[in-house]
Amino acid sequence: MKRPISRPSLAHCALLGVCLATCGPAVLPAQQNFEEKLLEAEEDDSEQSQLLEQISALRDQPLDLNRASKQKLEMIPNLASNVLDAILQFRKEKGKFRSVRQLEELPEINSSLFEYLRTVLVVAPKRLDAKRRVRASWRSRASGRRDEPTGYQDGSYASGSEKIYNRGKFNLADRVSAGILLEKDAGEKRLDDLALFFVRAKLTQGAELLIGDFQMQVGQGLVLWGPYGFSKGSNPVHPVRKRARGMRGYLSVDENAALHGIAARIAVGRLGLHLFTSKSSIDATPLSEEDIRSLGTSGFHRNANELAMKDVVEETIVGGRIEAGPFRRLRLGATAYGSTYSKRLADPDFERNHFKLRGDRNHVAGFDWRYEHAGMGFFGEAARSRSGGIALISGATLELQRIRLAILVRDYQRDFQNLHGFAFGEQGGATQNERGAYLGLQFHASKTTTVNAYYDVYAFPWRTYLQPLPLHGNDFMALLEQKFNRDLMLGLRVRQKSREEVQDFPADQAVGVEELVVRTQRQIRLQFDYRLSKEIRVRGRVEATRITYTGFGRDLDDQSETGFLLYQDLRFNPSPKIALAARLTFFDTKSFDSRVYQYENDLPGLVTNRALFDQGTRWYVLLKYHPVKSVALYAKYSELFKEGETTIGSGRDAIIGNLDRRFSAQLDLQLR
Repeated sequence: MKRPISRPSLAHCALLGVCLATCGPAVLPAQQNFEEKLLEAEEDDSEQSQLLEQISALRDQPLDLNRASKQKLEMIPNLASNVLDAILQFRKEKGKFRSVRQLEELPEINSSLFEYLRTVLVVAPKRLDAKRRVRASWRSRASGRRDEPTGYQDGSYASGSEKIYNRGKFNLADRVSAGILLEKDAGEKRLDDLALFFVRAKLTQGAELLIGDFQMQVGQGLVLWGPYGFSKGSNPVHPVRKRARGMRGYLSVDENAALHGIAARIAVGRLGLHLFTSKSSIDATPLSEEDIRSLGTSGFHRNANELAMKDVVEETIVGGRIEAGPFRRLRLGATAYGSTYSKRLADPDFERNHFKLRGDRNHVAGFDWRYEHAGMGFFGEAARSRSGGIALISGATLELQRIRLAILVRDYQRDFQNLHGFAFGEQGGATQNERGAYLGLQFHASKTTTVNAYYDVYAFPWRTYLQPLPLHGNDFMALLEQKFNRDLMLGLRVRQKSREEVQDFPADQAVGVEELVVRTQRQIRLQFDYRLSKEIRVRGRVEATRITYTGFGRDLDDQSETGFLLYQDLRFNPSPKIALAARLTFFDTKSFDSRVYQYENDLPGLVTNRALFDQGTRWYVLLKYHPVKSVALYAKYSELFKEGETTIGSGRDAIIGNLDRRFSAQLDLQLR
C-alpha cells in the first residue's frame, strides 16, 4: 500500500502563492476570460458544453462581418441585441466594415467584448470561390493516469485507464458537411465503444437533409434540446434566452443523448418546416424481459454489469416543427413529437419517483414565441406532455447602451414528463417539479466599470428524489469588475445561495433525527488579471466559502464549515507557434460539502470545472505547439495532492495513496 506523501503545509503554500501573485504569472487572454464567465457555471468536470461547441465552430469558420445575415450573427454566444443592431446599422449606413478593428468604434462594444468578437468574426477581402472551397479537420486525443484506481489494476474493468477520442469533420462549399466520432472511455475495451456519424446536405436554397446522429434545438428547450445548456453564472443575462439552432449533426460524447435517423428542413419565405424520425438504442437498467427500471446516463461499459445495460431498449421518435414570421420582428413556432419504447419503463420506487415517466410511450407538444423591438425582447414557450402535465417559461430582456436587464419566470408541473428537453432552472435542465422567478442585471457604469448581478427564487412543489418534502430556495450573485488600464483588471464576486433541506442529525439515542433546515452557502472571490507584457499575462484568485445550517429549535453552529481556495495562473506566448498555460492551486475545505470549484484551461474541446475538497494542492501545465498553419499539438499534465489522505476516491475508482497524476495529449489537423 502506498503511504501518504508529506508536503509543505497549506499555510506555507498560501504564503508562497501570495508572493507569486504580487510579482508574476498568468491568465487567459481577454476573450477567454469573457467565455469563462459563461463556462464556469457548469460546476462540473465535464467534456460537454453547448457554449464551447458553438464558439469552437465559429473559430474554425468565422462569420464574415459584412455578409453574415442577422440570423447567423444571432448565433454568436452573448451577442446582445443592441450590439447586433449597431452592427447592422453600421452596415446600412456605411456599406461595410473595412476591418474587424472598426467594431471598436461602436459605443456598444467595450474592449473585452471586442477581444472576444475578433476571434469569431472576419472581414474577407473578397468572396471566396464557394464552389471549390473544401474544409476538413481531424482531432485525436488520448489521456491516461499515472496513478491508476484499484478497478483498473485488479481486473474489475476490461482495460486500463487510457481514454481515446477521434473525431473528423468535412465541409464542401457549405453545401455538404459530414462528421464521425469514435470514443473509448477509460476501462472500456473497444476503441469504437461510442460511434457516431452524420451527413448533412443543402439540396436547395431552402431545403436541407440530415442523415445519421443529430439533435433538435428548438424554442426554449421545453420540448426538444440537447443534453446541455446554459445555466446561472457570472454572466447574468446571456443564459436566460436560448438561441435555438434547429437540427444539428451530433458529435458529442453523451452516449444516450443523440437522435439517430433522418431530419429535414424546408424554408419558404417566412415559413420553416422541420420533419424528423429517429430510432436509437439506449442504455437502461433491466427489471425483466419486458420492463426496465430507468434509462442509463453514465455511458460506461467497463465490466459485465455495465455491459448488461448497453443498448437494452430502443426508442423510436417521430416529430416535426413549424416556424413562422408573420411580422419582421415576431417569430412563432410549434413543435411536437411522439416516442415509443421497445420495453416498458417501470420504476418500482413510487415514493421517490412518483411522477417519473412510466409505460412504453410518451408525446410532448409545445408552442414558442419571440418578439424583439428597439432593444426589448419577449420570449417564451409552453408545452404539454402525454400525462397532462404542463410546463411554461416566459421572459423579457431590455438592452440599452449601458444596461442589460433580464427577467424570467418558469413553472414546470410535477407531472410534466419529457426526456428530451433542457430548460433554464435549478435542476440542471430537468423540466419537472419547479417554479421560479429570475432577475438579471448587467450595468456598464463606465468603459472601465461593470456590475453583474442576478437574483433567483425557486421552489420544488413536490418532493424530489433526495428530499421528502416540498422545498424552497433562493440564489443571489453580484460581480464588480474594474479595469484600471489596458493591462490591469480587478474583480470582486459575492454569492449567497439558501435552500431548505431535510438533514439527518445525530441524537442522544442510537437513531438520528431528521430535521428541516436551511442550508446557506456564502462565497466571496477576489481576482486580478494583469498583462505583464505582450507575451505574459497573470491572474490570481482568492476564494472563500462558508456553509451554515439554520434549524428550527436546534443549535446547529457545530454543523457549519468553511472552504478556501487560492490559485496563481501563468500564460506565456513566446511566439505565435507556442503557448504555455500553468496554474498552482491551494485549497482547504472541511469536507465535500464546502468544496470549491475552479474552471481550468484544458485541451480544445474540453470543459473542466473541477471540484476541490479536503486539504491539498493542484497544479497543471498546458502546452500548445503550432508548427505549421494546419497542425496543432497540445499536451497537459496535472497533479492533485491531498494532505494526510491514504486514498483518493472510493470503490473501484479509489487511488491508494494521496497523489492523482494525469496526462493528456491532442492532435488537431486542418485542411482549408
